[in-house]
Amino acid sequence: MSIAEFADRYRVKITTPRSRPIPPDSEDVIEGKAGMIGEDFQQDQIHGRSRMLLHILATPRNASMEKRLFSRSRAADAAGFQLKVRSGAESVWYFDPTSAPQAKAAIEIVGARKRRTVTVTPSMLAHLASARQKAKPLLS
Repeated sequence: MSIAEFADRYRVKITTPRSRPIPPDSEDVIEGKAGMIGEDFQQDQIHGRSRMLLHILATPRNASMEKRLFSRSRAADAAGFQLKVRSGAESVWYFDPTSAPQAKAAIEIVGARKRRTVTVTPSMLAHLASARQKAKPLLS
């Protein structure tokens, strides 16, 4: 599963490399308050197995967030994620994106932003049309 498919399935925002405040990379990620979710590194991919990486990082990079990061690491361990590397309070975990409980836990742990979806109803369209009619004389 790609990062775009993951974001579509769980309605979270993708951050492009150009708009990222943490160290730039060439791949899109799902950024959150305490790190990011990204695709597995090319050299670490296991053939036939779908997995993603949960990076628990201090963002902004100079922030002291040790208590928050350690508690999120404990939550990742409790959710059944596999530890890849730990460096102080920051860590990287493997998880299965096809498993709904693990995917939802990863989104919650990292604090990713949900993508807003609005269902437009006919009454909303009618209200918008009447508001436009009222605003036209003011704009002239």
